[in-house]
Amino acid sequence: MSKVLSFDQPREKLRKKGIASLTNVELLQLIIGSGNAQVSVARIAKRVAKLLSRFGSEATFEQLSSIVGLGPARVGQILACFELASRYPLSLKQLTIENADQLNGLIADYRHSKERTLVYITVDGARRLLSKRSLFIHDSVHPSFLLRTMFSDIVTDKASGMYVMFCGKEYELEPTTFELSFARDLRLTAQLLLVTVHSLTIVNDSDERRIGIV
Repeated sequence: MSKVLSFDQPREKLRKKGIASLTNVELLQLIIGSGNAQVSVARIAKRVAKLLSRFGSEATFEQLSSIVGLGPARVGQILACFELASRYPLSLKQLTIENADQLNGLIADYRHSKERTLVYITVDGARRLLSKRSLFIHDSVHPSFLLRTMFSDIVTDKASGMYVMFCGKEYELEPTTFELSFARDLRLTAQLLLVTVHSLTIVNDSDERRIGIV
């Protein structure tokens, strides 16, 4: 009976008081789901919480797997929660783009899309994310249309920088005349408006290539 209560209590608390009322251990109990014959879900959650207090979202698969009662599937659930949370911050300005992994996380869905898409991410001077937008690239679209739309949004966001990516599952990494023309006009317009283009990249489902704009 005690094992059932240890699992049901966080769910009941969630229903009555909301997710913010749960402790870290209770949140982990919800993620983990249940224990086993050797160890209860509450005990597993406490051990996970202790490990996370040391390593946070940097905890590895191997570290989590060392906890008794935590199998590969549940380790995967915990790591997936951290990764998903990093891609959907509570407030856009809570996310600062500091490395390629963070940027790739923001465009993960687009790189596997069948549609060719231009994704542009605006940031402030500290590279804190302001907004992420996308435009479909059809055969009839002209680079000037994409640029007008982009820079209109940049002015609206009062952004000082941007990341730009051509994305698509089967996008060719070798830039065509279209991408090169876009890159040239992007550089000139960005210089005129004093906006920093942090990167311009072609991305497909398996690789990426940076286009120089200097």
